[in-house]
Amino acid sequence: MRVTKIATDLTEFDVRDLAQKVGGSQLLPENADYYIELTRAAAVVGSLAHDSSLYKMDGNTWRSWINSGEAMFGGPEMPGDPHEGLFVSEVPFYGGGYYTIPSANPEDPFVLEVLAQASVDSSLIRDTTFRKEAVEIVQFGLYLSHQCMIRAGLTRTSTPGESENDDIRWPAAEMAMQLQEAVTFNKAEIIAEMERRNIGSSGLDRLTFELGSISATYPNPLANPTLTRPIAVTDEELIVVAPTNFLPAIRDAVLKLAKEKSVLAELSKSVEAQAWVRAMRFFEIQSWAMVGRLNAQANNGLDVGIFQFDDDKLAVVHLVVDDLTGRSRGTDESHWDLSSQLDRVQASAAAVDEDLHARADSINEVMHVVVIQGTGRFHSYSPPELAPSGCPTVCLTLDELRIVSQLNSGDPLALWQFGMSKRSKHGMARMLGAGFLDQYAQYRQRDSFYFGDDGIPDMVIFSGPGVNVRLEAQKTLDPHLVRIPDRNAYGRVYRAQNIADYPIYMTDPLQAGPVRLLIEELPIPVWVISPGDGADVTKENSSLCFHLADVIAFWIWQLTPTINQWCEATDALPYEIVIGVHIESPEEFFDIESAVGRTGFESTVDENRISIRFDSAFALGASELNNRVERELARKLLVDVSSCLAYPVEPEEIDAALATQAPLGLKRRMKTLSESDALILDNSGLPPVRRIQSFEMERIRDESGEVATKRAVVDQQLSTSDSHKIHNDIVGEMFNKLEAEIARFDDSDLLPNLISRHESLIAELRRTESIVGTHLSTMGDTPENRQLLQSDLEELNRASMASRFLLEYVSAVPPSGSAVFSTSAYDRVLAIASEIIECGFLSDGLNNNLSEIEVNMTASQRLKFGNCAYADAAERIRNDFYESNADASLNRETKNNESETHRLPEDEQKIDKLINDASVAEFGMLLEEIGALIGGIGRSQFTEANGIGSAREVELIDYLEGASGITRDLISQVVEQFAASPRRIFLEPPKPYTRGELWPWRFNRGLSYLRKPLIRRENTLTWGRRSLIQSVRYLCDLVTSGRIKSPKSEAMRILIGTLANRRGKQYDRKLVGRVSSLSGYIARPSMTEFNGNLMKRADGDPIGDVDVFVLDANTRTILPVEAKAFALAKTPSEVKNEFDALFTDTEDEMCAVSHHLERVAWMQSNIADVLAEFGVDPAEGSRWKIEPLLVLDSDLLSRHLTAPPFPVMTEKEFIQFLRSRKSSAVS
Repeated sequence: MRVTKIATDLTEFDVRDLAQKVGGSQLLPENADYYIELTRAAAVVGSLAHDSSLYKMDGNTWRSWINSGEAMFGGPEMPGDPHEGLFVSEVPFYGGGYYTIPSANPEDPFVLEVLAQASVDSSLIRDTTFRKEAVEIVQFGLYLSHQCMIRAGLTRTSTPGESENDDIRWPAAEMAMQLQEAVTFNKAEIIAEMERRNIGSSGLDRLTFELGSISATYPNPLANPTLTRPIAVTDEELIVVAPTNFLPAIRDAVLKLAKEKSVLAELSKSVEAQAWVRAMRFFEIQSWAMVGRLNAQANNGLDVGIFQFDDDKLAVVHLVVDDLTGRSRGTDESHWDLSSQLDRVQASAAAVDEDLHARADSINEVMHVVVIQGTGRFHSYSPPELAPSGCPTVCLTLDELRIVSQLNSGDPLALWQFGMSKRSKHGMARMLGAGFLDQYAQYRQRDSFYFGDDGIPDMVIFSGPGVNVRLEAQKTLDPHLVRIPDRNAYGRVYRAQNIADYPIYMTDPLQAGPVRLLIEELPIPVWVISPGDGADVTKENSSLCFHLADVIAFWIWQLTPTINQWCEATDALPYEIVIGVHIESPEEFFDIESAVGRTGFESTVDENRISIRFDSAFALGASELNNRVERELARKLLVDVSSCLAYPVEPEEIDAALATQAPLGLKRRMKTLSESDALILDNSGLPPVRRIQSFEMERIRDESGEVATKRAVVDQQLSTSDSHKIHNDIVGEMFNKLEAEIARFDDSDLLPNLISRHESLIAELRRTESIVGTHLSTMGDTPENRQLLQSDLEELNRASMASRFLLEYVSAVPPSGSAVFSTSAYDRVLAIASEIIECGFLSDGLNNNLSEIEVNMTASQRLKFGNCAYADAAERIRNDFYESNADASLNRETKNNESETHRLPEDEQKIDKLINDASVAEFGMLLEEIGALIGGIGRSQFTEANGIGSAREVELIDYLEGASGITRDLISQVVEQFAASPRRIFLEPPKPYTRGELWPWRFNRGLSYLRKPLIRRENTLTWGRRSLIQSVRYLCDLVTSGRIKSPKSEAMRILIGTLANRRGKQYDRKLVGRVSSLSGYIARPSMTEFNGNLMKRADGDPIGDVDVFVLDANTRTILPVEAKAFALAKTPSEVKNEFDALFTDTEDEMCAVSHHLERVAWMQSNIADVLAEFGVDPAEGSRWKIEPLLVLDSDLLSRHLTAPPFPVMTEKEFIQFLRSRKSSAVS
C-alpha cells in the first residue's frame, strides 16, 4: 500500500458516517490483514469534530480513500502486518461467551480471559471498588464487541479471508449498511441494558471518546488512541470505530484502574494464581501429574511446579508472570522486560534439578518448562537453557501451552519430544522470526526439525507458520461456550469426534459428573445426560453410560431434518431439550436372560425433559444383525421430541421420517460382539495405546544414515550390491541397538509392561476392525473415510508386529539391568523393532531378486530410497486387502465366505474327521480341547482383571487338570507348545526350529508370539488374556486352512493336501457360478476333454484341465481361465515361491502360465471339437478367437512384478471385465 500525504478534505463529510464506515470495514474477514491500516484510519476519523449536517461519503469514494494510503501519512505505523490466527475468538466472562476479533495479537483473548478472572478474585484482591469497576469495564466492552460480531453475521467459525487485488474491501450498499449499523448503538439503550445487568458506568467512561477529542498524531503504534478507547460517543449514539481493538482496550482499562487503586501487586498475584490453575489443567490434559510444588519463599521468589510425565522423567515448570511494574501505554512502560525474572529462573533451576536427582533414584531426566503469562505488554526474550546436557528446555506462553495440550491430549511425551528434537543436529539451526508456535508448526510437519534433503541450514526465517497450528486446534476440537443444563453456568464443550462438521459435542471429560453430550445444528440445543440423575460416572458404568448417550445423540443428529421442520412450524420453542439416560447396573443390563417380557426401554416426558430407562431387552435386541432396535429407539425419540415441542405428529409422518433417515439395514451406532471379542476389547486397567512414534522414527532415520555413511559419500548413488549391504547393515545395527536398550531394564518391570502394552494394541486393533462397517455407514462411505480407517489400521498393525517382536526377543533373552521401563523407552524400542521389520522385509525382497531399490546419500546425511517395484506392489496389495475388508464390512462382498451353492458334494464330516485326526496327531488333542485349555488360563484365578496373568507352572497345570479332566501329561505337552523359554543367544533358535523362524518380517513362524504367548521365567509362566485368545484363533485358522508349516505328523500332511485340492475345486465351482449368473456367458469347470477328445500331448500324456472354461457367443470368444485360490503370500520368500510357480519354468517343471499356454495351443489346434462340445458349428472355427486368462481369488504381489503373456486379474476384476465386454457388445 502506498503512503501519501492526506489530500482528501475529510471535514467535508459527515464524521458519524465515516466513523461507521471505518468501524464496519474492520468486521469484514477479507480485511483481516489490514488491521494496522484500518485502526490508523480509525484514529484519523476519530480526530475529526462531529458534524452530521455534512455530506455522507459514498461507497466508491470511501473505498478509494481507505486504499489510497492517505490515512497512514504522518502516523508511526508500518503497513502490511498479516492477521495471525482466528478472525473471531470467544472470551468467557459473567453471563457466557463473547465474540471478539484478536487482530492486535492472537493471544489477546486468552490474556484477557485470565486477567478478567483474576480481577474479580476476592481472595487475592480485597478492594471491592476495584473488583466492581473491573467487572463493569470487562462486561461493557465484551457486550458491545459481541453485539458488533452478531450484527455483522460473524460466528466463531468465521475465518480470515483474502481481499481481491490486495485492496481493503468495502461491500455494496445493502451489506455496507448492515456493517455500519453493526457498529452503531443507541446510547440510552446500552445504558439501560447495563443497568439491567447491574453494571455501572465505568466501561462507558473508560472505553469511549468524543469525536474530535483524540489526536491522529502520536509517537508510536502503541499510542494509537483507539487502542485504549475504541468507541466514539455522541449525545445519542455509541459508534465503535475500532472493533478490532476491544481486547487491548479492555485490558488497558483494567490495568489503569488497578494502578489508580494501587492494587497492581495484588492483581499480578491473582493473575499468577489463575495462570497456575490453567497450567495445571493443560498439563493434566497431556496426562502429566503434579507431584510437588516449591513456593516463592523457598525458591528465589519463584513458584515452581514439579510434574511427572514419564516413569523416569520429571518436568520442572517455571511460571513467569508480568509483575505489572511501570504499567502504562507510554513507550517505555508498555514494554515488559523479562530479563530479571528469567535470570532468577536460571539461578534456581540448577538447584532444583540437583535436589530432584538426589531425592528420586528412578529419575533419569529432568526437563525444564518455562511458561510465560503476560498481561498484554509487549515483550521479547531469548529462551534460556536450564537443563543439563541431554535434557531439553521448552519455553512457551501459557496460551501456546493451551494449544499444544489440545492437539496432544493424552500424550505425555509431546513436549519432551519437541524439546529433544530441538536439541538434535537438525534443531540446532538458527531460527529467526520464530516464536514457540512457529517452531512447533515446523516440527509438527514430521515430528522433527529435518528441513529437507539439501543439508542442515545455517539459518531459517519463519513467516508465521504458527497460525496454522492455532487454526488446526480450533478446527479439530471447536471449543466454545454454552449454557450447561442443571448447572446455571456456562462451560466449554469440545467436538466429540475429530471429524469436520460433526455436530455432537461433549463437556470436559476430565471433570467429574455425568456424560453430557450436546447436539447442535438445531434451532434449540438438545442435551443427552447419562446418568440422567446427574450422578458422577463411575469406573463400573462409564463405558455403558457413554455408549448409550452416544447412541441417542447420534440418532438425534440423524433425525435433524425432521426435527428442524417441526421447530420451524412451532410458535414457541423451549429453551432446550434435555434427554436423561437411566440404566441398571452393567451386570443387570447385560443379563439377557432377564430380558423376557421387557421392552428394552421406557420413556417419560415432562415439558422439555425426556427420561429414558434402558433394560436388558435393549442389550438383547442389539445382538440382532440389523438395526431394528436402533430404529425403535429413533421412533421413540421422535415421539418424545414432538411432545417437548408441543407439536402434534401423526404416526405416518414418523414412519416417513424413519424410512429416509433411519432405514432398516446395517447397524449405524451399535456393535454386538462375541464373548471372546468382548474379552479382547475390554481395555480396563491397561496402559494407553502407543503407536510407533514418528519422532522416534525420525531419530532412527538419522542413525540409519550414520550407518550408511560407512559405505557412501554425500550425493553418491549406491550400487545394487551396496543397497543390499546397507539394508543388511541397518538390520544388524538395529539389532545391536535393541540388544543394548533391552539389556538396561529390570526384567520384572519390563516383561509385564510389554505384555500389557501389547494387550492394549490387540484391544484397539480389534475395536477399530469392528467399527469399520458402522463408521462407513454412519459417516459416509467416501474415499476419504476409507483412507482414514485404512491408515488407522495400518498404524496399529505396524505397532502390533513390532510389539510382538519385542516380546519374542525379551522372552528369549531376559534383561538383567535395573532401569525403569518408561513410556519413552517403550517408544524407542518399538521404533527400533519396526525399523528391523521394515528393512528386513525389503532386504529379503532384494535377496530374492524380486526388485531393486535405488539408494542415494543426501546432503543431510540420510538415505533416500527411489522407487521399488516390490514395495509398490506390496502397497497395492495392502490397499486391496483393506478395500476388500471394508466392502465385506458393508456386506457388499462376501469375501472368503463361500455360499452353499459352490460347495462340493463332499462329506463335511470327513473333513472334520481329518481335522480332528491331524490335530490329535500334531498336538496331542483336539483343537476344541486346546482352545478350552488355553482359554481357561485367561479365565483362571491367576489372571488379573486387566487380563495380565502369572503363575508357577506346576500350579497352573494343577488348576487346568482339575478344571478340564485332561491328563497332566497332555496338558504339559500343550503348555510346552505355547510357551517361549529363554535361551543364551537370540539368533540361535531352539531345535527343531530354523533361523528363519526368528525373522519378525516373516509370517506363519513357529517361534512367533502368536504361537507362543506363554512366557517362561524359570518355573513361572506369564501371559496376556487377549494374546491367548488371539493365539488359539490363529492356530485354528492355520489348521483349518491347511497352512501349518513343516508338519510333524502324516495326518497333518494329508489334511493340508486335501484342503488345498478341495479349495481349488471349490473355487473353480464358485467362479463358474458367478460367471453363469451373467447373461450371455456359458461356463463349465474342470474341462479335460472336448467332444470326446482328451487334451493331451503328442506322446499321449494328458495336459491337465481348464479350470474354468468360459464361452462368449456374442463376441465369438473362448476364455480359458486358469483359476488360482492361493493363500495370501506375504513374505518375500513366499512371494518368490509363488512367483516361480506362476511365471518361471524350471528344468523339471513348467510354471502355471506355460502349462496354461500349452492347453490353449491344444484348443487352437482342436477348435472344431471345442466348439462342437457347446453345440457351435465347427465350420465357424476361423471366426472364433481364444483369449487365455489367469484369475486369482485375491490379489497377489507377484503378478505386479512381471509382464505375463496374457492378462492376470483378480476375481473382482474378472467379473468387471466380463460385464464391460457385454456392455461393449451391446453398444
